[in-house]
Amino acid sequence: MPNLDPRTIVFLTGAMGALMAVVLYSLHLGHRASIRGLKDWAAAPLVIFLSTLLLGLRGIAPDWVTIVLANLMLFGGGLLMLTGSHKFLDRPLPPWVLPAVLLGLCVPLIWWGLVAPNYNARLVLISAAMALLHSFHFRLMWQHDRHSFGARFLLVVLGATILIMLVRTFTALATPVGNDLFAPSTLQSFYIGGYSFSLLMLTISFVLLASERLRQQLHHLISHDTLTGALSRKAIFDQGLIELERCRRTQRPITVMMLDLDHFKLINDRYGHMTGDRVLRDFALRVRDELRKIDLLGRFGGEEFLVILPETGQAQALTVAERILASKSAEADLPRCTVSIGIATRNGANHEQAALPMLEELISRADAALYRAKAAGRHRAETDPPA
Repeated sequence: MPNLDPRTIVFLTGAMGALMAVVLYSLHLGHRASIRGLKDWAAAPLVIFLSTLLLGLRGIAPDWVTIVLANLMLFGGGLLMLTGSHKFLDRPLPPWVLPAVLLGLCVPLIWWGLVAPNYNARLVLISAAMALLHSFHFRLMWQHDRHSFGARFLLVVLGATILIMLVRTFTALATPVGNDLFAPSTLQSFYIGGYSFSLLMLTISFVLLASERLRQQLHHLISHDTLTGALSRKAIFDQGLIELERCRRTQRPITVMMLDLDHFKLINDRYGHMTGDRVLRDFALRVRDELRKIDLLGRFGGEEFLVILPETGQAQALTVAERILASKSAEADLPRCTVSIGIATRNGANHEQAALPMLEELISRADAALYRAKAAGRHRAETDPPA
């Protein structure tokens, strides 16, 4: 380790971090509306890499550049990582935070860098400040996103980075070092190599988080109707089969409801398809508000929706249907649209049939009940005798 030139370590890891920053920025260009924080994450390794280049110009460039500006950029890169994560989690920091923190750090850097030069004091200051900054980052991710692989990877890297900075802080307090960050020594090589590698791993963590978010969004697009936000026909079939199997194992009832908007074609013809789309979105939202988290809502086709109520008998399903019938739109300018509902229930004691034929049978029975509701005057719920 002592034979490795610290400048070489910084340059190689910084160059790799810069390449990862290009990846992050390309993701930002393509997904800036759906994934926030990518621009900050992409800027962070570039800012830190530039800061280390400025640190390496000590003795060539002015001290305010190689000491004050370089250290502010180093800390600013860590701040950009934190602000990027806040944006990624939809918890953006106020815009004044970054300049306020940098301004507060600027005062001791000017004092110990230009007025009363003290390299050891600056080293303790920056190391402790970076440890505190990464601790805030660790706390943010732990509280709001610690279950995905990318988030767990980031937490591990942040933990290692905090440890490196704390070790550096306490060793600087216990054993004063020289006046040059790049002075060849075992301790300097360990510190610079470890921290440079952790910065590269942090950048890789952000790429992993962005990739997982893209995968989640793609899965949502595939499994949900883009207009109403309800499950797609295939998705509600797939999830419905899972719920049927679960109810079969637990011997619990399950209910299917078919919902069809009355005279919806007249709304499209009279008010236009844009208004018709708004009516569909509003109706899906109202139905969702009356359901539990375990209940499933899917768009079956056109103005027809399918609801699956696990562990729900016919009487409970009727109560849900009555609430849907009584619900009203929060948008006063939307035309009034009523709904007819057909209900079919499978009792828990009768689950010997295979799941797919059982679901198809339930939908067929609910569809028949729906047509009886239409024939009886619409805007009502009809039930099929439980099987």
